[in-house]
Amino acid sequence: MPETLKVIRCPGINTDSLGSYLVGLGLISALASRWPLMRCCWIENEFVMLSDEIENLDEVTEYLRKVWKPTQYKHWWTTSQKADTKAKSSQRIWSERNECPASEVAILDARY
Repeated sequence: MPETLKVIRCPGINTDSLGSYLVGLGLISALASRWPLMRCCWIENEFVMLSDEIENLDEVTEYLRKVWKPTQYKHWWTTSQKADTKAKSSQRIWSERNECPASEVAILDARY
C-alpha cells in the first residue's frame, strides 16, 4: 500500500529570486540529517517539504533552532595556498590535500 506523505508548505520561500532557491537548498541540507527520507519540491511557486515523519513546520523550526548545528568550516589549506601563490604552483596544496582526512577534503570539494 502506498504511503501518504504530509505536505509542509514554507510560505515566503518562493521562486521569485535566486535567494529563495538557495534557502530551499539550505533547508534540504540542514534537514536531511534528521529526516533523510524527506523530499522537497516547488508547488505553485512555493517551497514544499514532503515527509511521513515531519508533523508540521513548527517541528522543523524547533529542530533548526535547538538541535541543528551548521557544518564547521576549517581553513586547513590556507598556509599551503599562500605558499603556492608565491611560488606560482599548486604542489603544496595538492600534497596537503592528499594527506588530509577525507571528511575535511569533502568540505573543500563541496560534496558534504
